[in-house]
Amino acid sequence: MTEPPIDRRASVEKIRLVAVIIWLVVLIPAAIYGFGQYPDTVRYVLAVICLVSFPGAVVFWWIIHPFIDFWRRVGMVAAYTTGFGMMILIGVAMFFLRHQLMGQDLGTYWCLIVVGFLIYGVSALMEVQCRKLLKLRTLVGVPELKNEQSSEQLISQGIYQLVRHPRYLTIIVGMTGISSIINYLGIYILTLLMIPGLYLIALFEEHELLVRFGDAYRQYRASVPRLFPTRASFENFRRTFSNPSQ
Repeated sequence: MTEPPIDRRASVEKIRLVAVIIWLVVLIPAAIYGFGQYPDTVRYVLAVICLVSFPGAVVFWWIIHPFIDFWRRVGMVAAYTTGFGMMILIGVAMFFLRHQLMGQDLGTYWCLIVVGFLIYGVSALMEVQCRKLLKLRTLVGVPELKNEQSSEQLISQGIYQLVRHPRYLTIIVGMTGISSIINYLGIYILTLLMIPGLYLIALFEEHELLVRFGDAYRQYRASVPRLFPTRASFENFRRTFSNPSQ
């Protein structure tokens, strides 16, 4: 499959937009409330957002992927209603249990915040590369639920030369950065638990991809690691990224 040309100018503009949004999120409340307790407040709010959103998102795909044949029979409306309903229930439960689940506040350390932003920046760059190749309908699982075997092509170029599930790797890297910024014990534990949770989703997803793409996916699976890059896959991705005409 020929890799589409990389629009570097568009990528730079997206990165700049993300940077501007981050600075607005950080500086506007600081100007309103002052810098005294502001870092602690931001870390707390980010911790609550992580607790409310991430566990439910993982459970959503645990509900969809293992029972994909059932959801195809009953329809997309039932699948999304059940999945998103469960996400909301889990989010509400996490919110009411937030004080117990967040654990000990390990404090504000600017060195960790800087490192966290750098790590999160890497995940933002990875997400830009993913979004170049993924349509919104693919992100929300429409091809799987509709069993589209002919209209969708197997994506094996770009960042998909690094690992077979780059979005899950992006989430892990991003959560690592966010947890360093937040610096709550419970969020570190949540980040660690996210890794086997996402790995399990990848296994479910690969079973479906084998059914949809057959030998093409078997060949791709044999040459690219699942979730964590190897030296060979990193070098292959780096060469392609540096020379998009290859």
